[in-house]
Amino acid sequence: MEAKTTAKIKALPQCHRCQGSLVLDHEQDLITGLKLSVLLCINCGSRTPLMKNPVPLYRN
Repeated sequence: MEAKTTAKIKALPQCHRCQGSLVLDHEQDLITGLKLSVLLCINCGSRTPLMKNPVPLYRN
């Protein structure tokens, strides 16, 4: 019997400048205590922010 795999593999998003692969990255500013999530292109190094505003690293 053959095993059927139904798992779908999601493709990584592509860069708008060079069509390279994008990976999730987090930029942190330890002085102000803020972080921002960005998509980082592996090929050209461009960064695309995922959020409009940075969020606090720690919440009370």
